[in-house]
Amino acid sequence: MLVYFLLSLSASSLHIEMQPKRSLKDLVHSLVSKESFGLQSQSALYNHEEIYYTGKVWIGEPPQAFELLIDTGSSYTWVHQINTSEQTHEFNPKASRSYQNLTKPVSLKYGDGSYFKGYLSNDTIAIGDNTTQISTPANFVLINSGNSSSVDIEGILGLGFKKLSNNTSTLIDSLYENGVIKKKIFALYLNYLGPIGDKGGYGDLPSSLSIGEYDIDKYADKNTIRTLNIDSSSGFWLRIFDEVHIGKVKTKEVTAIFDSGTTLLYLDYFTFAAFYNSISNGRNCIYSTLIMCVCDHPNDVPGMKLQVPNHEFEIPPERLWYFEEGVCYFLAMPNDGGDFWILGDVFLQNYYTVYDMDESTIMFAKSLGGYLRSLSIIALVYLGFI
Repeated sequence: MLVYFLLSLSASSLHIEMQPKRSLKDLVHSLVSKESFGLQSQSALYNHEEIYYTGKVWIGEPPQAFELLIDTGSSYTWVHQINTSEQTHEFNPKASRSYQNLTKPVSLKYGDGSYFKGYLSNDTIAIGDNTTQISTPANFVLINSGNSSSVDIEGILGLGFKKLSNNTSTLIDSLYENGVIKKKIFALYLNYLGPIGDKGGYGDLPSSLSIGEYDIDKYADKNTIRTLNIDSSSGFWLRIFDEVHIGKVKTKEVTAIFDSGTTLLYLDYFTFAAFYNSISNGRNCIYSTLIMCVCDHPNDVPGMKLQVPNHEFEIPPERLWYFEEGVCYFLAMPNDGGDFWILGDVFLQNYYTVYDMDESTIMFAKSLGGYLRSLSIIALVYLGFI
């Protein structure tokens, strides 16, 4: 697959053990706009042309710096070993006095077809910009072979639950277990910079990963806060929505994973096919990698609504489609790997999200800012669409 379609899922199907529902009143003592739990870190994230986001992480003593993809859809943290890839930054274990090879082989597979092999290792890992940097001894995988079918990256920072890493403690687990943070909580703000494939950077209000704290006032509208219970039994940040509406198509009981390591939305095949048939009725549309329709304005195409009891999450048309010279591109694909949905950056860019691993909840608040999406012909060529 192309870089644009990066998937972080490693399973083609999900076995879900539903946990007892708890009231939000019991889970959330107070809805405050800013809260901290022990030490905190703030990391500005680099927006790679609206395709993926990376943050700075340091490994070893003395520290070696890396730009790691921020991924809520997997749980291992990994980097390439020196002289085993074409990356500018690779980890040299001999240069770190605190490095330990735990001699446990690890194989990683991702939904885009990428695979990597290496060894479980342990070293000091630091994260956070300037005075907010925090560190702890933590496990990671030192990759010495593999193949990336999508984006060429220096590594991944996994922010899923440790069931996805064979019960190996994640970085968030280690920060908590070693007393650095008092609660296993982190927050993400993913910004817009403009057309996909056009440019990358930080922007006026940089994307952010906060660990041990959150700050809704800075990144979102605090009057829009909603908190969802999620099911973590599979290791993913997973929620079953009561209904999802896309135009005239309605699907009930949609199982969805919130995944910052995926660019697009991925729908179950039957919903995707039903929507294509619906949107094509009386309209000039084709399906070639993406659904493309002739249109002049965002009002010409539908948005998406995801329903839970007493609330509705929305992706408006101008965020669900790209618009260029009278053509609209639907930013979703069918999930050939299963009947669950993947809510990638196309969804997450609309919300500031606070992930609570202790309580198995995600708090959502509508993000500040954003751009009308447009897709240049150069971007289409860059992504391989034409």
